[in-house]
Amino acid sequence: MTLQAWRGRVQPAGAEVRTEDETRVVAHYGDVAAEFGALLTGTALVDGSHHGRMRLTGADRLPFLHNFTTQEIQALPVGGVTWAVVSNWKGTVVDLIEVVAADSELTVVTQPANREKTAAWLNKYIITEDVTIEPLTETTVQFELLGPAAAQTLASLDVAVPEAFTAVTASLAGVPVTLWQHRWIGGMGFRLIGPADQAAVCWEALIEAGARPVGSEALAWRRILDGFPAYGAEMGEDTNPWEARLQGAISLSKGCYLGQEVIARLRTYQKVQKFVVGLALPDETVPKVGDPVLDEAGATIGKVTSVASRPQGDAIVLGLVKAKWAASGTSVFIDGTPATVIDRPFWQEQAPL
Repeated sequence: MTLQAWRGRVQPAGAEVRTEDETRVVAHYGDVAAEFGALLTGTALVDGSHHGRMRLTGADRLPFLHNFTTQEIQALPVGGVTWAVVSNWKGTVVDLIEVVAADSELTVVTQPANREKTAAWLNKYIITEDVTIEPLTETTVQFELLGPAAAQTLASLDVAVPEAFTAVTASLAGVPVTLWQHRWIGGMGFRLIGPADQAAVCWEALIEAGARPVGSEALAWRRILDGFPAYGAEMGEDTNPWEARLQGAISLSKGCYLGQEVIARLRTYQKVQKFVVGLALPDETVPKVGDPVLDEAGATIGKVTSVASRPQGDAIVLGLVKAKWAASGTSVFIDGTPATVIDRPFWQEQAPL
């Protein structure tokens, strides 16, 4: 089974399919409220195959990726997992990637919008280095297991649960997969990559073990609730990592890398101009992405970047606002409606991103 064939199969009757980041994804599987419930109290199974995946091999793979990201990639042990920002010379976000180290290779997961861009970006810097970048997106699938019962679901399938920020090679229903535990949407959860031609075997085994398929609609709600930035919304080549609250993906002790001087100077001299914030509005008020955020004098100080509605009808919102107005409790306005700046739990975590 190809990845394209799998995408057709995972869209059952009753599901709503949408185009997001130029690919078709399942928005929901027919019962959005139950999908919210799985994220909060059970095991949510998300098809994340629309993310980009690549493999880096060659003797120079670690120092090469180290030189173009904000994290200590060169020090990553076998089985280690970390998030890192791919930055440009301006110190802004080319991509937020996840890196998994194995004996002789690195697996890199990109944001959905950057399936092809990030590989091309890295490839252009390979000159004499012994590095080969192999695309994996079309030959593999990527599943997310989220929610408080996720570890129990894996254990019920006799899958050894990896420790936090650690990757293992596991067998899921007889299929070899790379499985790791990390902090993502919804707190600690699991991500696995396996062969596309065995996707259905893995998917069905997880459902039989009690996982509930969850679409992008409920996942977006959870993402915004946590404050995890989306590429093209809260982060991109027009934002630096500090603005997107990606401090957990930045090594403060690391030496030179592309964009390092700019990123370090912004923090040292407190020159960050804007921040991602949560925005609380009255019930039943649902703003639109792009709506300006205003101060009490009516001046534009930012914009709404992400909006999702909960089953009860109210909206949860993220925005980018100028630093002066980014403190929790600050009063602002969106389209004439009073709103309050609030923190999100993702930003308060001190563990590695």
